[in-house]
Amino acid sequence: MWKDVPERRNTDMEIGKKIKDARMKSGFTQETVAERINVSRQTISNWENEKSYPDIISVIELSSLYSISLDDLGNCETHS
Repeated sequence: MWKDVPERRNTDMEIGKKIKDARMKSGFTQETVAERINVSRQTISNWENEKSYPDIISVIELSSLYSISLDDLGNCETHS
Protein backbone atom coordinates (compact mmCIF):
# COMPACT_ATOMS: atom_id res chain seq x y z
CA MET A 1 0.00 0.00 0.00
CA TRP A 2 2.77 2.49 0.91
CA LYS A 3 5.60 1.01 -1.12
CA ASP A 4 6.01 4.22 -3.17
CA VAL A 5 6.69 6.24 -0.01
CA PRO A 6 10.40 6.25 0.94
CA GLU A 7 11.33 5.15 4.44
CA ARG A 8 11.58 8.12 6.78
CA ARG A 9 14.79 6.85 8.35
CA ASN A 10 16.42 6.12 4.99
CA THR A 11 18.27 9.45 4.66
CA ASP A 12 21.84 10.65 4.34
CA MET A 13 21.39 12.92 7.34
CA GLU A 14 18.42 13.02 9.64
CA ILE A 15 16.61 16.28 10.39
CA GLY A 16 17.58 16.06 14.07
CA LYS A 17 21.26 15.92 13.20
CA LYS A 18 20.87 18.85 10.82
CA ILE A 19 19.13 20.88 13.51
CA LYS A 20 21.86 20.09 16.03
CA ASP A 21 24.70 20.72 13.57
CA ALA A 22 23.20 24.08 12.61
CA ARG A 23 22.83 25.05 16.27
CA MET A 24 26.39 24.06 17.09
CA LYS A 25 27.79 25.93 14.06
CA SER A 26 25.83 29.00 15.15
CA GLY A 27 27.30 28.78 18.65
CA PHE A 28 23.95 28.58 20.44
CA THR A 29 23.01 26.45 23.41
CA GLN A 30 19.74 24.56 23.42
CA GLU A 31 18.53 26.98 26.10
CA THR A 32 19.30 30.03 23.95
CA VAL A 33 17.53 28.59 20.91
CA ALA A 34 14.54 27.62 23.04
CA GLU A 35 14.25 31.16 24.41
CA ARG A 36 14.59 32.73 20.95
CA ILE A 37 11.82 30.64 19.37
CA ASN A 38 9.63 30.34 22.48
CA VAL A 39 9.80 26.61 23.14
CA SER A 40 11.31 24.62 26.00
CA ARG A 41 14.90 23.42 26.06
CA GLN A 42 13.50 19.89 26.24
CA THR A 43 11.66 20.50 22.97
CA ILE A 44 14.95 21.41 21.27
CA SER A 45 16.54 18.27 22.72
CA ASN A 46 13.64 16.14 21.49
CA TRP A 47 13.96 17.56 17.98
CA GLU A 48 17.71 16.98 17.92
CA ASN A 49 17.27 13.40 19.15
CA GLU A 50 14.31 12.83 16.83
CA LYS A 51 11.92 12.00 19.62
CA SER A 52 9.63 14.60 18.07
CA TYR A 53 9.79 16.91 15.07
CA PRO A 54 9.37 20.68 14.72
CA ASP A 55 6.32 22.13 13.03
CA ILE A 56 6.80 24.21 9.89
CA ILE A 57 6.70 27.51 11.79
CA SER A 58 9.50 26.31 14.08
CA VAL A 59 11.55 25.11 11.10
CA ILE A 60 11.20 28.58 9.54
CA GLU A 61 12.26 30.20 12.83
CA LEU A 62 15.26 27.86 13.15
CA SER A 63 16.26 28.57 9.56
CA SER A 64 16.17 32.30 10.23
CA LEU A 65 17.98 32.02 13.57
CA TYR A 66 20.75 29.87 12.08
CA SER A 67 20.91 31.92 8.86
CA ILE A 68 20.53 28.86 6.64
CA SER A 69 18.01 28.10 3.96
CA LEU A 70 14.97 25.94 4.58
CA ASP A 71 16.33 23.57 1.94
CA ASP A 72 19.63 23.18 3.79
CA LEU A 73 17.89 22.63 7.10
CA GLY A 74 15.12 20.32 6.01
CA ASN A 75 16.28 18.60 2.85
CA CYS A 76 17.23 15.00 3.58
CA GLU A 77 18.16 13.13 0.43
CA THR A 78 17.07 9.50 0.18
CA HIS A 79 19.30 6.64 -0.89
CA SER A 80 18.63 5.02 -4.23
